[in-house]
Amino acid sequence: MNPTEQTAIKRGIYNGLMTFGVTFLTTYLVTDVWSEAGIIAGIAAFGVLGFRAGGEGLYDTMRQNNGNVQPSDVNGNI
Repeated sequence: MNPTEQTAIKRGIYNGLMTFGVTFLTTYLVTDVWSEAGIIAGIAAFGVLGFRAGGEGLYDTMRQNNGNVQPSDVNGNI
C-alpha cells in the first residue's frame, strides 16, 4: 500500500468517525431510540468512509502513477 492510499484511508476513517458521532447524536435527539440512531449513523459513516477512503484513494493512486502527487497531498501541511 502506497503512502497516498494510506493517507486517504486515514482521512476516511477520521471523517467517518466524526460523521458517525454527529449523525448518531442528532438522530438520537430526534428519535430517542438508540438502535435507530446507531443504524442511521452507521450508514452515513460507511458512505463517507467509502467515498473518502475508496474514491480518494483510487484517484490519488492514479495521480501517483502519473507522477502528479505533491508532498502536501500525502503529508499534513506543517
